[in-house]
Amino acid sequence: MSGTGATAEDQDRNTSWMMEIKENLKTAGILIEIETDASLRNALIVIDNSNEVFMKYFLRYVKGLRYVKDEKKKQTVNKLDFPQLIEQMHKHDFSNTALLDKIQLFHDSRNALYHYPKKLTVSRETRDTFIKESLEMYNIALEAKIELRELYTGYDELKEDIRKMDWNKRYEELGRLEDDIKSSFGLTPDDYAGDIFIACTPDTSSGLDIFQTLFFGALARDQSGGKAVRVLEFVDYNEENSWHDFYISRIGSHTWHGIVGCFWSKWGEGNRHGVKQIHELLKKYKNRVEYREEARIVRYYRREALDQFFLK
Repeated sequence: MSGTGATAEDQDRNTSWMMEIKENLKTAGILIEIETDASLRNALIVIDNSNEVFMKYFLRYVKGLRYVKDEKKKQTVNKLDFPQLIEQMHKHDFSNTALLDKIQLFHDSRNALYHYPKKLTVSRETRDTFIKESLEMYNIALEAKIELRELYTGYDELKEDIRKMDWNKRYEELGRLEDDIKSSFGLTPDDYAGDIFIACTPDTSSGLDIFQTLFFGALARDQSGGKAVRVLEFVDYNEENSWHDFYISRIGSHTWHGIVGCFWSKWGEGNRHGVKQIHELLKKYKNRVEYREEARIVRYYRREALDQFFLK
């Protein structure tokens, strides 16, 4: 025997509780992307927890089930364990028995991962399947058409925010290193006018990583929303294999960081991967960047010389 009856308050809650489920699945998706044993294990646990919460909310706020009473005792829906929730889903018109059996099997796997440390993880494919079958359960129960891509709305933006936090932290660490270098070499007198620090890397990915660290770090330090960073690109247009060297500085600073001997393209067309990525980044943040592209005339530049290119 069961108690039913959804109130107006229940209906209001029904408009928001599914958001919690979706946010949990987004979190699971990020853990899957990390793709370590620990992250995959925790992704399955997050999905399983979402399914348990879903069944409780569904029975309570959609089906209006407040409590369940059997021969021994009466208890609220929130107190039901996983097998009892599966049983109540069966009793309340969820006819796909095979799917509920799979959800129960995944729950058993979750318990093994959670309680028995010898079972370290399962495959990424298993997690992907679990998300899809969980989504199928939600759609059948709610008579909805929630798509997988809907769960990942804002997913790329969230990953970008995480990367920016990491880059900002690394930028601050580079700043401390820079101060140590200046102090060690006596480059900080009262009339200090700035210096050029050069990074020369053997591969494009390293150079791109350095550029992004400096770029997003400079943006993060300026909360005004206006122009925050200067980027100067020198290109060897007269060479078939043309180097693209990038110098970057915060607006208001006379210290430049150069990434040289790393990026190149045929005749300076900028159509290779690393150069294209930097150009796309500069275009995306054009409202916050002062950018100049110049033909390289000399190989080396002295103090304060780079500032002159922004006086034109």
